[in-house]
Amino acid sequence: YETVSEDNNSPVIDMFQGKIPMSNGDFSITTEITVKEGSLKLEGEFDLEYSDGYYFTKLKLNNRIVDAVVDLGAAQSFLMKDAVPEGVRIYKAYATEVSADGNKAVELPVMGFGGDIKGLNACDIDNTELGNINLGKFTFNVMEELHSSKGKKIEAIVGLDIISKAECFTMNVPGQNETAKAYLGDNKKISAIKLTLPFNISQGHIFVNGKAGNTNIDFILDTGSPFSFLPFSLAETENIKLAGSIDVHGADGNEIKTYSGKVDKLYLNDSEFKDIEFRFSDSPLFEKFSPGIRVGLLGTDFWGQFKTLKIDFLNKIIYIN
Repeated sequence: YETVSEDNNSPVIDMFQGKIPMSNGDFSITTEITVKEGSLKLEGEFDLEYSDGYYFTKLKLNNRIVDAVVDLGAAQSFLMKDAVPEGVRIYKAYATEVSADGNKAVELPVMGFGGDIKGLNACDIDNTELGNINLGKFTFNVMEELHSSKGKKIEAIVGLDIISKAECFTMNVPGQNETAKAYLGDNKKISAIKLTLPFNISQGHIFVNGKAGNTNIDFILDTGSPFSFLPFSLAETENIKLAGSIDVHGADGNEIKTYSGKVDKLYLNDSEFKDIEFRFSDSPLFEKFSPGIRVGLLGTDFWGQFKTLKIDFLNKIIYIN
């Protein structure tokens, strides 16, 4: 950790949720420790299947095989309680809060789309395999269940704590009920590159700078969401007509009402996309960032229009065919 660099390209979380007021001349410094380059070792391949808005794969946990969603919008990996192999101990997950008053254990702070995920537990799996990739002993967060309105039952989530341990991640994007391959570590070239996106990782999320209409947006790359989302406030700013309410659920299980609307022009780097449909909501996820920062999600409804998606973690560039 001999290098410290300033990151001006990704959003910052207000750790104190506005409880410590800031005035002109005040500074709040947030530091984030990341894995040193050169320690990204995972290599291998695994199968993907696209089903009802999710990219599924198989995880082998000791001698049990479960259906897992590959979720690039999840900072951490999860198991549903029913998917924990028999005989594996489940224990309470805590974080340590350090202050002038000393150290104390607090509930692990993990946020889903609808709010904080309460009552998180954890477990240690002695042998975890993703395709032909052996993760060895791995610690998963454990939650009761994940709401899924239809389709295949979600038994686990493969998050960035696994995927980002490779130099790069390449996935051939499957269509509905189709299968394809995904690769870790093998720096496969992709042909006919349509889009090149610089990105940053902040708070365990991949962020891409873009614009919805005339409004700057920091987009989270989220393959764990069937829909793309923007905050309600942007619909008012950009005069977007909303209709067709549906309720969605995040990993926290909380229900959130959303409305659909089309963004006439969406910009990512130098590329323009027209008439892109989004869901608009007041997700608590959008509220946790510092004032003046607008955050959105690009889900599988957006990424599904491409053929290949490659994330180069070493150079922080996304390549899309």
